[in-house]
Amino acid sequence: MKMKREALGIIETYGFTDFIVAFDIALKSANVKYLSHCFVRAGLVSGYIQGDVSDVEEALQSVKSYFQTFKKNIKIHCIPRPYEDTCNLIEPLCGEKDEVIVIEKKKEIEDDVSMKVEAILGTHFDELKNMKTVDLRKLARQLDSLSIPRDKIKFARKDELIKAIIEFCERKLR
Repeated sequence: MKMKREALGIIETYGFTDFIVAFDIALKSANVKYLSHCFVRAGLVSGYIQGDVSDVEEALQSVKSYFQTFKKNIKIHCIPRPYEDTCNLIEPLCGEKDEVIVIEKKKEIEDDVSMKVEAILGTHFDELKNMKTVDLRKLARQLDSLSIPRDKIKFARKDELIKAIIEFCERKLR
């Protein structure tokens, strides 16, 4: 990422919807380029833009003035001609290699879980996700030694039921 004579703009919002709105305003208001974004934690989203110093300043001020009308909390920063090491901090966020690896590993884990569930219950994992909560509760009541107590099954949410059923299948296959 070459940023000679360019500025780095940082926008931090609370919530992804505000982030989308902020970047829409920034990209429309000045000649800036979107670099990347990352989810910090607790709903905070940070995003990065680059362009000429004046363009980045203009984009950030447009975003700030828009959000001030709604009294929403937003943080903006402009770093004119950032030092090379500062740019190196942002580069890993711009790559997509990590995301591809995570998706592939997640797919392998889902396939493994699917095989375990199918071996015990005769039902594919995707079928569990597509089942209604009522049907999952019926299935959970039929299983012995489930991690959810029998009297709590009627209050369990769908994701809790699926997790408990998968844990049950993993214990049975050990």
